Amino acid sequence: MVDKLPALHLYVQDYLADTRSLSNEVKGFYMDLLCYMHKSSRRGFLLQPNGNPYSREQLGKMTGCSPDEASRLLLDLLSSEVISATPKAIPYSRRMVRDEKKRVEFQKAGRKGGNPDLGVNYNFPGHIYLMSRSNGETKIGCSVNPQKRMYKIRQALQDSSVSILHSWPVSDMGKEEEKLHSEYSPYRVSGEWFKFSEEILKILLKGNLKGSPEDENKDLRSSPPEDNSALYQLPVRSQESTALAAQAKHNPPGPISPKVEFWEPVCRIFGLIPRTQEDDNRLWQQCQDFRLKGATVADLERRAGFYRQRFPNVAFTPKAVLANWNLLNEPPPPPKTFNGRPEPKKSKALHD
Repeated sequence: MVDKLPALHLYVQDYLADTRSLSNEVKGFYMDLLCYMHKSSRRGFLLQPNGNPYSREQLGKMTGCSPDEASRLLLDLLSSEVISATPKAIPYSRRMVRDEKKRVEFQKAGRKGGNPDLGVNYNFPGHIYLMSRSNGETKIGCSVNPQKRMYKIRQALQDSSVSILHSWPVSDMGKEEEKLHSEYSPYRVSGEWFKFSEEILKILLKGNLKGSPEDENKDLRSSPPEDNSALYQLPVRSQESTALAAQAKHNPPGPISPKVEFWEPVCRIFGLIPRTQEDDNRLWQQCQDFRLKGATVADLERRAGFYRQRFPNVAFTPKAVLANWNLLNEPPPPPKTFNGRPEPKKSKALHD
């Protein structure tokens, strides 16, 4: 049984172009037919609820005209190619039939949490990747360029915490992703996002579902395999950082990279969302600069607050805070008053 859809999707530009040469009488008849095709047992085709075609008498009664007029108006629509007919003379809307086919495909794919093109248009070499976000969810996906995909997801979600945990090359990325989605479907939150336990995530991070004795002895804080630098075509430091950032959530004890320590706090404090590789590299360097200043996350939050108090009308950026770091060791003095009014501030922020 066809799904009940209360609204008819009308492509205004197509409708105006198709009906420009038709009379108002034919246009009105056409709109009635579109409504009945939308409600049809086979959406897009002019059929009764039982699947049989309408007779001339039924068609005339439905549209408020005589059987002869209904036949004439229908012939006008067919001759102008606004609608088409099957070999069995059943009228149908080409656009509505295409849209319904696409809707059904998307609906089936949505129940599986995947892309309808997977397994069809993705049957070629690529990479399976795991991405994490700050809420603890993990995305299983496939891409020829996982790093580029990560930036697109950051921009779509407006979430700078999205980072690549791990990825590995496969010969058929569509097939492998579909297999992983099916195997781990009990852990699915929505779409391609999953909520894994620490044990399952450890297995996935090795890029080997079965695991191996050698893998069990590896420290999860180590950087990804050496071939990942060629795989991502990125500086090694960026890959090491993303791996460490992901593992820090599951293994709190032990040393953590200064870049990992400052990445999320800097994004949160300054409202930054890196969207390109250049943004990513610049932010990593600023995280390193904060560590070279001997800062901690708490110290950074405190001095950032002092900066906003001292320079409320100046751009609030990591570079500006770094340039004025020594001035921000203490809170700004209270403003002096002159005849009951605050004295104009004369201090200026440094930007170089």
